[in-house]
Amino acid sequence: MRERKPTVRTLSWAEIANHATWMFSIRAVESETRWAESAWQALTSRGLTAYDNLLGRYRGLIRLMVLATLYHEFSHLAWGEEARPEYGSWAYDLGLQDFRLGQLAGPDLAVGDETNDEILVEEALAAMVEEERMAVVAALTEEAGGRLGLFASMWMTGETDVREEEGRHGEEGQDGEADLFHLDQSILDRLRSEATPDMMPAFEWVTDGLPSVWR
Repeated sequence: MRERKPTVRTLSWAEIANHATWMFSIRAVESETRWAESAWQALTSRGLTAYDNLLGRYRGLIRLMVLATLYHEFSHLAWGEEARPEYGSWAYDLGLQDFRLGQLAGPDLAVGDETNDEILVEEALAAMVEEERMAVVAALTEEAGGRLGLFASMWMTGETDVREEEGRHGEEGQDGEADLFHLDQSILDRLRSEATPDMMPAFEWVTDGLPSVWR
């Protein structure tokens, strides 16, 4: 008898949108959710939101946490925001069960000697986020056309005048909104020509490959 192949599904934006809205809400502006959606679509186009079993779905949700972590780190470097990732709260909101997280983490995941269950889960989640960081960063960078494009997609969430220009010149996504990961060259040229010292910490972080800020 021929073995049945598992059905491959995609974790859609519609399934996670309500969760992402507050995970990415640092300054409570609509552009933060738009960046999250554009970033999720970038991962989808690179096959990083596909899964064929429950643990694969959990891995996709860990990648959502990676995106939220990257945006928190960028916001800290770009605008001095102090909001840090809340992995335990995020996992609870997403309905992730500790037992399944333990299965996903495996016995070799590097965590400390903590015995408090809540802290242990938090540490395990942070470690899994770091394990997925490189793959997510590579996908975002490729989809944005390079590190300048990735920087621009994030910086524009805090620049009202640039968002208005992006609305005129950026490509549109499925919902009619401009796609932050496929920006018009004129926007990139503008950011390059009008670069200011306050941009440099976040820009250098992006050009360095978006390393962890708080670990």
